[in-house]
Amino acid sequence: YLAYSRGTKNDPRPHERLRAVGVMFSIAVQIAVPASSQITSIDQLRGRRVDVGAQGGSTDRASRVIFESYGFGYDALTPSFGGGDTLERFKAGTLDARVFYSAFTHPGIDAISKEVEVRVLPIERRVLGAIQERHHFLKTTTIPAGTYPNQQDDVRTVGMDVLLLCRKDLPDDLVYDLTRALFESV
Repeated sequence: YLAYSRGTKNDPRPHERLRAVGVMFSIAVQIAVPASSQITSIDQLRGRRVDVGAQGGSTDRASRVIFESYGFGYDALTPSFGGGDTLERFKAGTLDARVFYSAFTHPGIDAISKEVEVRVLPIERRVLGAIQERHHFLKTTTIPAGTYPNQQDDVRTVGMDVLLLCRKDLPDDLVYDLTRALFESV
């Protein structure tokens, strides 16, 4: 939508010829902490060491929106930007939380949880409106119970849909055939 309405960094003109064909899959923000840390809410990340993904990337941007909606920014924590091995940093006690932004089950969280019990933090209902006001495309998403080892409950978070796009002038019958083939293969 942003490319359609405002363009991109490399081409700032609106890309008005784009059309959405369908939703491919959904991605969700997943904030993982070692279960032994006793951190149970995002509020408790103040003053902590949090890996927020690559600087300027989608995980970093979503992290900023979420933390600021909780009333604090990066100045209230020690952010790192995709540095090093999360499992080793959790084991060594040099990292308190890691923000992931992808489809679930996330392979990183799944792999880490085989060696270190992990808790995925929920986003509190009271904060969802503030998050969505700042980023209209983040929708309420639920990570179902049992997605990760020892995850007994559903986890409420935010995420967005990843769309299959095409050019406006692509013939309708070709779009239909491509979409049908995609869904039949799923």
